[in-house]
Amino acid sequence: MKKMLDNDQGNRPLQKQLAETYAKGGRMDQAQAILESMVEADSSDIEVAATLADVYLDRKQYQHAIRLYQKLMEFGIRNSEVKLRIAVGIFGLSQHDSSAAPRAHSLFEEIRKEQPSDW
Repeated sequence: MKKMLDNDQGNRPLQKQLAETYAKGGRMDQAQAILESMVEADSSDIEVAATLADVYLDRKQYQHAIRLYQKLMEFGIRNSEVKLRIAVGIFGLSQHDSSAAPRAHSLFEEIRKEQPSDW
């Protein structure tokens, strides 16, 4: 994938796939670098920003994760899957910041109401 990306550096789906592969393989530095450059290039890509926030959370970079999760919530996300990822991430942050728990609960309730038969 890295060689393919070298030949097509603007290929965002390939960048995302490579970052996810790096993350799954424990190469979090490489995953984070790719995702940060993608968010810098296009901050409106909520899926990439959510993935980066997840990486920050996994790496215990809580302030970065909180900042991104808050930014994502400002977008007024409609995608339930992304919203669920954000809620899980915010819930994970509540271990270190108890003020995150009510926001996570609120998001879970919102998702449950939007998708009552798919919860």
